[in-house]
Amino acid sequence: RLNFSMKLKNSNRLPRVFTFYYSFILSLYFTVQLYLYTTFFNHTQDKKRKIFITLRVKH
Repeated sequence: RLNFSMKLKNSNRLPRVFTFYYSFILSLYFTVQLYLYTTFFNHTQDKKRKIFITLRVKH
């Protein structure tokens, strides 16, 4: 009976660790994506602003 419970515990531990790592990796991935998106968006906004400013200066 004890052996069976130990086996159950071990089998339960694996998915928990797996889900933990999976969620960790997923969160990391999302944060990286968000960071890249924000930096890219800011970059494009700056570019647009510069282009707009240059156009206004020309005209």
